[in-house]
Amino acid sequence: MLKLTKRCRYINLDFNLIYPAKDNLLKTKWDNFKTKIVNYYYANIRNQQSIDLLNQAKTTKKIDFQDYIFTILLNSVLLPSARFSVDGNTKKKATIKDANESFVLQLTTISDYSIRIKEIIGDLISPDVKHWKLLVLLIEIVDLLFDSSFSNFDLDKLKNLIKAHHQIYILLYGNLKPKHHFLVHYPHAIEKCGPLKFVWAMRFEAKHKDAKTYFNNITS
Repeated sequence: MLKLTKRCRYINLDFNLIYPAKDNLLKTKWDNFKTKIVNYYYANIRNQQSIDLLNQAKTTKKIDFQDYIFTILLNSVLLPSARFSVDGNTKKKATIKDANESFVLQLTTISDYSIRIKEIIGDLISPDVKHWKLLVLLIEIVDLLFDSSFSNFDLDKLKNLIKAHHQIYILLYGNLKPKHHFLVHYPHAIEKCGPLKFVWAMRFEAKHKDAKTYFNNITS
Protein backbone atom coordinates (compact mmCIF):
# COMPACT_ATOMS: atom_id res chain seq x y z
CA MET A 1 0.00 0.00 0.00
CA LEU A 2 2.78 2.44 0.93
CA LYS A 3 4.36 2.02 -2.51
CA LEU A 4 1.26 3.05 -4.42
CA THR A 5 1.15 6.45 -6.09
CA LYS A 6 -1.89 7.61 -4.12
CA ARG A 7 -0.96 5.93 -0.83
CA CYS A 8 -1.33 9.13 1.25
CA ARG A 9 -4.90 9.58 0.05
CA TYR A 10 -5.69 5.94 0.76
CA ILE A 11 -4.36 6.23 4.32
CA ASN A 12 -6.52 9.30 4.92
CA LEU A 13 -9.58 7.52 3.50
CA ASP A 14 -9.00 4.50 5.76
CA PHE A 15 -8.56 6.71 8.82
CA ASN A 16 -11.76 8.64 8.07
CA LEU A 17 -13.68 5.38 7.61
CA ILE A 18 -12.54 4.10 11.01
CA TYR A 19 -12.68 7.45 12.81
CA PRO A 20 -15.22 9.67 10.97
CA ALA A 21 -14.66 13.44 11.23
CA LYS A 22 -11.73 12.97 13.64
CA ASP A 23 -8.77 13.66 11.35
CA ASN A 24 -8.18 17.07 12.98
CA LEU A 25 -9.25 16.11 16.49
CA LEU A 26 -5.86 16.57 18.15
CA LYS A 27 -5.44 20.05 16.66
CA THR A 28 -8.88 21.22 17.80
CA LYS A 29 -8.50 19.79 21.31
CA TRP A 30 -4.80 20.43 21.81
CA ASP A 31 -5.24 23.05 24.56
CA ASN A 32 -7.49 20.75 26.55
CA PHE A 33 -5.06 17.88 25.99
CA LYS A 34 -2.17 20.00 27.29
CA THR A 35 -3.98 20.76 30.53
CA LYS A 36 -4.62 17.08 31.19
CA ILE A 37 -1.22 15.80 30.11
CA VAL A 38 0.64 18.33 32.29
CA ASN A 39 -1.11 17.03 35.40
CA TYR A 40 -0.28 13.50 34.33
CA TYR A 41 3.35 14.47 33.78
CA TYR A 42 3.71 15.91 37.27
CA ALA A 43 2.24 12.76 38.77
CA ASN A 44 4.27 10.25 36.77
CA ILE A 45 7.58 11.69 35.51
CA ARG A 46 10.55 10.56 37.58
CA ASN A 47 13.47 11.59 35.35
CA GLN A 48 15.04 14.79 36.72
CA GLN A 49 16.00 16.20 33.32
CA SER A 50 12.42 15.75 32.14
CA ILE A 51 11.10 17.41 35.30
CA ASP A 52 13.36 20.41 34.62
CA LEU A 53 12.02 20.65 31.06
CA LEU A 54 8.47 20.46 32.38
CA ASN A 55 9.12 23.33 34.78
CA GLN A 56 10.60 25.41 31.94
CA ALA A 57 7.56 24.75 29.78
CA LYS A 58 5.23 25.84 32.58
CA THR A 59 6.96 29.18 33.03
CA THR A 60 7.71 30.16 29.43
CA LYS A 61 5.52 32.56 27.45
CA LYS A 62 6.57 30.97 24.14
CA ILE A 63 3.70 28.74 23.06
CA ASP A 64 5.67 26.94 20.36
CA PHE A 65 8.42 26.03 22.83
CA GLN A 66 5.80 24.89 25.33
CA ASP A 67 4.02 22.69 22.79
CA TYR A 68 7.33 21.17 21.74
CA ILE A 69 8.32 20.31 25.33
CA PHE A 70 4.91 18.84 26.16
CA THR A 71 5.18 16.65 23.07
CA ILE A 72 8.68 15.24 23.62
CA LEU A 73 7.91 14.61 27.29
CA LEU A 74 5.67 11.78 26.14
CA ASN A 75 8.96 9.86 25.99
CA SER A 76 9.20 10.26 29.76
CA VAL A 77 5.91 8.46 30.47
CA LEU A 78 5.92 6.11 27.46
CA LEU A 79 9.47 4.91 28.04
CA PRO A 80 11.43 4.03 24.89
CA SER A 81 12.17 0.33 24.39
CA ALA A 82 14.09 0.51 21.11
CA ARG A 83 17.71 -0.63 20.81
CA PHE A 84 20.31 0.56 18.33
CA SER A 85 23.78 -0.55 17.31
CA VAL A 86 26.91 1.08 18.68
CA ASP A 87 30.01 0.65 16.48
CA GLY A 88 28.09 -1.98 14.54
CA ASN A 89 28.33 -4.52 17.36
CA THR A 90 26.87 -3.93 20.80
CA LYS A 91 23.22 -3.04 21.20
CA LYS A 92 22.30 -0.04 23.32
CA LYS A 93 18.86 0.62 24.73
CA ALA A 94 17.52 4.06 23.83
CA THR A 95 17.28 6.45 26.77
CA ILE A 96 14.73 9.20 27.31
CA LYS A 97 17.36 11.69 26.13
CA ASP A 98 17.95 9.64 22.96
CA ALA A 99 14.21 9.56 22.26
CA ASN A 100 13.86 13.31 22.82
CA GLU A 101 16.78 14.11 20.52
CA SER A 102 15.52 11.80 17.79
CA PHE A 103 12.24 13.74 17.77
CA VAL A 104 14.06 16.78 16.33
CA LEU A 105 15.70 17.01 12.93
CA GLN A 106 19.36 17.68 13.75
CA LEU A 107 21.19 19.87 11.21
CA THR A 108 24.76 21.14 11.15
CA THR A 109 23.83 23.88 8.66
CA ILE A 110 20.64 24.96 6.90
CA SER A 111 22.02 23.54 3.63
CA ASP A 112 21.89 20.04 5.18
CA TYR A 113 18.10 20.29 5.38
CA SER A 114 17.46 19.09 1.84
CA ILE A 115 19.67 16.03 2.30
CA ARG A 116 18.18 14.99 5.64
CA ILE A 117 14.53 15.55 4.74
CA LYS A 118 14.89 13.48 1.57
CA GLU A 119 16.68 10.72 3.50
CA ILE A 120 13.88 10.54 6.06
CA ILE A 121 10.70 10.77 3.98
CA GLY A 122 11.75 11.05 0.35
CA ASP A 123 11.10 7.39 -0.53
CA LEU A 124 7.76 7.36 1.29
CA ILE A 125 6.11 10.09 -0.75
CA SER A 126 5.02 9.90 -4.35
CA PRO A 127 6.73 12.50 -6.58
CA ASP A 128 3.24 13.23 -7.96
CA VAL A 129 2.06 14.74 -4.65
CA LYS A 130 1.95 18.50 -5.25
CA HIS A 131 2.80 19.44 -1.66
CA TRP A 132 5.95 17.32 -1.91
CA LYS A 133 6.79 18.91 -5.27
CA LEU A 134 6.46 22.33 -3.65
CA LEU A 135 8.83 21.37 -0.83
CA VAL A 136 11.38 19.85 -3.21
CA LEU A 137 11.33 23.00 -5.34
CA LEU A 138 11.86 25.18 -2.26
CA ILE A 139 14.77 22.97 -1.16
CA GLU A 140 16.35 23.25 -4.61
CA ILE A 141 15.93 27.04 -4.55
CA VAL A 142 17.57 27.33 -1.12
CA ASP A 143 20.43 25.02 -2.16
CA LEU A 144 21.07 27.13 -5.25
CA LEU A 145 20.89 30.42 -3.35
CA PHE A 146 23.69 29.23 -1.03
CA ASP A 147 26.11 28.73 -3.93
CA SER A 148 29.35 30.74 -3.89
CA SER A 149 29.31 31.47 -7.63
CA PHE A 150 26.72 31.74 -10.38
CA SER A 151 26.77 31.30 -14.15
CA ASN A 152 24.08 32.54 -16.52
CA PHE A 153 22.80 28.97 -16.62
CA ASP A 154 22.48 28.94 -12.80
CA LEU A 155 20.53 32.20 -12.81
CA ASP A 156 18.16 30.94 -15.51
CA LYS A 157 17.67 27.74 -13.51
CA LEU A 158 16.94 29.77 -10.38
CA LYS A 159 14.35 31.87 -12.23
CA ASN A 160 12.62 28.73 -13.54
CA LEU A 161 12.61 27.07 -10.10
CA ILE A 162 11.08 30.16 -8.50
CA LYS A 163 8.45 30.39 -11.23
CA ALA A 164 7.53 26.69 -10.88
CA HIS A 165 7.41 27.00 -7.07
CA HIS A 166 5.09 30.01 -7.20
CA GLN A 167 2.76 28.36 -9.72
CA ILE A 168 2.27 25.30 -7.50
CA TYR A 169 1.93 27.50 -4.38
CA ILE A 170 -0.88 29.51 -5.99
CA LEU A 171 -2.57 26.28 -7.06
CA LEU A 172 -2.43 24.87 -3.52
CA TYR A 173 -2.81 27.92 -1.28
CA GLY A 174 -4.04 30.85 -3.36
CA ASN A 175 -2.34 34.25 -3.31
CA LEU A 176 1.40 34.60 -2.81
CA LYS A 177 2.87 36.27 0.26
CA PRO A 178 5.13 39.36 0.07
CA LYS A 179 8.24 37.23 0.66
CA HIS A 180 7.38 35.19 -2.40
CA HIS A 181 7.47 38.42 -4.40
CA PHE A 182 10.86 39.30 -2.91
CA LEU A 183 12.14 35.90 -4.04
CA VAL A 184 11.37 36.81 -7.66
CA HIS A 185 13.99 39.58 -7.44
CA TYR A 186 16.78 37.37 -6.06
CA PRO A 187 18.26 36.41 -9.48
CA HIS A 188 18.52 40.09 -10.41
CA ALA A 189 20.07 40.90 -7.01
CA ILE A 190 22.68 38.18 -7.58
CA GLU A 191 23.49 39.65 -11.00
CA LYS A 192 24.07 43.08 -9.41
CA CYS A 193 25.63 42.17 -6.04
CA GLY A 194 27.04 38.67 -6.45
CA PRO A 195 26.20 35.56 -4.36
CA LEU A 196 23.78 36.46 -1.59
CA LYS A 197 25.62 34.36 1.01
CA PHE A 198 28.31 37.08 1.03
CA VAL A 199 25.92 39.95 1.71
CA TRP A 200 23.21 38.47 3.91
CA ALA A 201 22.67 39.65 7.49
CA MET A 202 21.34 36.45 9.07
CA ARG A 203 24.11 36.23 11.65
CA PHE A 204 23.17 39.64 13.02
CA GLU A 205 19.68 38.33 13.77
CA ALA A 206 21.25 36.82 16.89
CA LYS A 207 21.40 40.33 18.36
CA HIS A 208 17.63 40.23 18.65
CA LYS A 209 18.09 37.87 21.58
CA ASP A 210 19.77 40.60 23.62
CA ALA A 211 16.87 42.99 23.03
CA LYS A 212 14.29 40.32 23.88
CA THR A 213 16.14 39.35 27.06
CA TYR A 214 16.34 43.00 28.15
CA PHE A 215 12.64 43.51 27.40
CA ASN A 216 11.62 40.41 29.34
CA ASN A 217 13.72 41.48 32.34
CA ILE A 218 12.18 44.96 32.59
CA THR A 219 8.60 43.73 32.09
CA SER A 220 8.68 40.65 34.33
